[in-house]
Amino acid sequence: MNFERTKRSVEYQPLMNEELAGYTYEEAMAEANRCIQCKHRPCSEKGCVANLPIPEFIKAFRDGDIEEARRLIDTKSTLTSVCSRVCFQANQCEGACTLGIKGESIAIGLLERYIADHSESTYKKNEELHKSVGIIGSGPAGLACAKELLSHGVNVDIYESSELAGGVLRYGIPNYRLPNSITDEYVAEVETLGGRFILNSKVTLDDIKDKYDAVFMGNGASIPMTMGAINEEHEDVLSAFEVLAAINEVTHPKHQEMMNKFNGKVVKVVGGGNVAMDVSRSVARLNPKSVSIVYRRSIDELPARKEEVEDARIDGVNFELLINPFEFVIEDNHLVGAKCRQMQLGELDDSGRRSVSEIPNSEIFIPCDYMIIAIGSSVEKLSEEIATDRRNRIQTSDNQATNVANVYAGGDAVNGPLTVVHAMRQGKEAAEAMINNWK
Repeated sequence: MNFERTKRSVEYQPLMNEELAGYTYEEAMAEANRCIQCKHRPCSEKGCVANLPIPEFIKAFRDGDIEEARRLIDTKSTLTSVCSRVCFQANQCEGACTLGIKGESIAIGLLERYIADHSESTYKKNEELHKSVGIIGSGPAGLACAKELLSHGVNVDIYESSELAGGVLRYGIPNYRLPNSITDEYVAEVETLGGRFILNSKVTLDDIKDKYDAVFMGNGASIPMTMGAINEEHEDVLSAFEVLAAINEVTHPKHQEMMNKFNGKVVKVVGGGNVAMDVSRSVARLNPKSVSIVYRRSIDELPARKEEVEDARIDGVNFELLINPFEFVIEDNHLVGAKCRQMQLGELDDSGRRSVSEIPNSEIFIPCDYMIIAIGSSVEKLSEEIATDRRNRIQTSDNQATNVANVYAGGDAVNGPLTVVHAMRQGKEAAEAMINNWK
């Protein structure tokens, strides 16, 4: 990927409100004209999780019909303004682009974003099916399910445990990647279509299943995983989720505290995934003395996308690799650092990455003022009836149906922490399955 292509017009901290600039009309049209309209459509068939009709919407756009381009996108995506900003295009549609074999792939994400930002949603409320659905969770899976159902006239209530709707879109993705104004637009669209958000309402399946014709469980993976390290419960050892939530949403009760917390401090982030990159880059905008990723494998084994790692480096994030904390050291009730063991790589394991083990007698100490844990999250079990695996991930069929009649599920509650586009697709598919059952 050409990083410079997505680095225009960026204004960094301290306001946390910068956003990567999108294409101008001239840039978008020039990029659309590069598309060679492959007959075998690898960008759609192989690359896109949602199977967007990519060559078709690009052709419609370059033919001057942006409304048709948007209609084509909306046949497969309910959250195009979101997905165009946060999808892993380099690993998906753009990674499959034929032009990328010998040159630069089409900037599909930026084209989709331009179309989304300069056209109106084609979702409209149609005749009522005289059915009702309760949705648990207002993240991407819940919003996608709600929009699809509402467009077919189904009555929808969305239960959200937080003060504002949006789930991970609002509380988990930094504003420089996805402004909360975009999430607000989708929430408003759902309300305009007739959806009702019931906020500050943490419910289980048993609480609501008898009130509706069907239920969709899109509660996400909201429980931060812990390391089991000594003193991990100390207040200076934070979870990535609490840090991101407080930074991202100005109405969060700890927003101002979190915006000031890291000023002049040494901050370490344990983990190597995209959430670790998000939280480290967010902290980097808050004037720390330094911020570093601490990871037990090497740079080649980082699970984060390569472009996210590159962006973190551009933002001044350091990488301290092949070390693993096992004790957080507290003095005078403040964190002063972590005891770590140095690690070594071995042969490839089942995940396709090299295995890792401790080097005997290799203890080191790394000083820091705050440690942020970003090693993943797990799913909270909301029903004893629903079949789950050992990690509480809900088991579903191809149409997102669970083992309980008229109960569907999608997103991170099914997949564990994955991507927004996976969650969106599953929410939409669950809604389509309900509608097909009723027609």
